Amino acid sequence: MTDYPYPLIKEKINDKDVCLVGVAHDYSFFKEHESYFEDIVSKHDAIVLEQSLGGDFWDSDFFGWIGDIAHSKKKRVYQADPMNWSIFELDAWAWWIGINLIFWSIAYKPRKKISRREFLIRSALIGSGASMVFGTTPMRIFTTEQNLEMVLEYGIDDFLLYGETDYRNIKIAEGIERICNEVDYIKSLATIHGAAHHKTVDFYLKNPYLRSKKLAYFPHEIVGNTKIREYVPDGDRWTLVRSF
Repeated sequence: MTDYPYPLIKEKINDKDVCLVGVAHDYSFFKEHESYFEDIVSKHDAIVLEQSLGGDFWDSDFFGWIGDIAHSKKKRVYQADPMNWSIFELDAWAWWIGINLIFWSIAYKPRKKISRREFLIRSALIGSGASMVFGTTPMRIFTTEQNLEMVLEYGIDDFLLYGETDYRNIKIAEGIERICNEVDYIKSLATIHGAAHHKTVDFYLKNPYLRSKKLAYFPHEIVGNTKIREYVPDGDRWTLVRSF
């Protein structure tokens, strides 16, 4: 489909075809590209979907519609996205800490001439604070529509930031790799996530050593939904068959 706005990313993991699809989660986008999504789901053995905040994927309008397509075609759905309310709350705290680090860096021994040590301390505070502020959810909530379009067009360099989106991208990439390595029946896998995710997820797939940044997210690892969830169509609903 030549008019689809986000580039389709294709990878090979453990001799399995992986197709990463970026989306904008709204009704008009879904309706405009519904036949495209039907084609993507039909051509793959299973799909991986983004986690909905405060519910399962079928509780989300957009991913619920994708789930309906998967259900009609008897495809299994996996989720590796660890997002939940606890991670969202952690992100709000990280944003607040980032704001304070920037403030402290400005207020740290203000004078015309500072020592090299003081300069390095101030630079570290500003860098850490900016990484938290720009990498966390509250900053994205206040992003203007124009800036959002730019973000989706060029991708977010979340691997340089600290926040829930970066953590989720690491875990999604880790989960995709595990599914390809541990689920034998799958020969091809389609992953469908917001367009702000899929390029960075691919970056982490190609550079697995950078996922060691996960060590900085130990609070998220404690409260997040860190297991892969596998769902199968069951009558008119979905049944969780295992978490691993």
